[in-house]
Amino acid sequence: MELCDETEETEAELNELGEKITALELILERETYSPEDIETAGVLICLNHNGTLRIERGLVKPEDCQAGEAGAEEPGEGNEAGSAGQGTPVLKHSATLMEDLTAQKTAALRLELANNPDVALASVVHCLLLKLLFTGYSVHEQSSLELSITHTDLAGSMKQPEKCTALDELENLRENYGHCVPGNPADLWDWCIDQTRDQLMNLLAWAASHSVNAVEGKFMRPKSAEHANQIGAAVGIDMGSYFKPTAENYFSHLQRSCIQAAVAEACGDDFADGIGSMKKAEGAAFAQNALKDKDWLPEPIRCGNPTTPQHDDTYYRFPEAAE
Repeated sequence: MELCDETEETEAELNELGEKITALELILERETYSPEDIETAGVLICLNHNGTLRIERGLVKPEDCQAGEAGAEEPGEGNEAGSAGQGTPVLKHSATLMEDLTAQKTAALRLELANNPDVALASVVHCLLLKLLFTGYSVHEQSSLELSITHTDLAGSMKQPEKCTALDELENLRENYGHCVPGNPADLWDWCIDQTRDQLMNLLAWAASHSVNAVEGKFMRPKSAEHANQIGAAVGIDMGSYFKPTAENYFSHLQRSCIQAAVAEACGDDFADGIGSMKKAEGAAFAQNALKDKDWLPEPIRCGNPTTPQHDDTYYRFPEAAE
């Protein structure tokens, strides 16, 4: 019983504090500027240190202050109209009540969205596109979904990113979507709602692709190399169409013994025996010529099995840029 009494007493104290806070907020809310002050004063709009919008109201130039003081009314004049409005009741919600009501609203929205796949798909695509195609702190306030997508800049991990055909194609896709998606993030929601399910699935695939990371380096490890290979097998990837080992992009970066091992793996030990007596540059050129007609790839770049895709992806094609 004592515990119950303490709980009720604590709740009563919290309710009393909430009422006091609400009363203070109402007093602050009533302290507004008069129409005459609004005509004279200005507003300063800037960004805070954390990127949020900061608005400073009621700023008046010194010369305007002097002009206002010269034409000010005597004390007691013109106060009757202002005091008359102070007794008007205003509906105000405490912070705890706001949290309760909006939590119930969120629960209802989640349930309805769970039963509406089309709107759910549009909501997810809308959220991901905001993060991928637009910049600025306020962009993240355009979606109520708590979704995030992380994508690593791959160019920094490559020796010659300008020669990577996959990177070029990805950049082309990004530019192509720039021709389709509205330039104002505030218009993106209505645009997503108007798209067909097939078009949204296409956009979702493009957005999801940015989060794939199979990079393995000195200070980094892929989240799941096995899953990356599973994705490769599912889409029927053929890495040979994206990478061909040459002296420039591969063999010259190996030690001579490793060049010999690579050639031996692709062509046999007897074929690779002579590399041991060559200079490194000669061995790299020899390896390039020996493997030019082979399907051999270095183990780190192999991905799944170059087989027929497990899913038909011929229907979903990315848009082409307008002429």
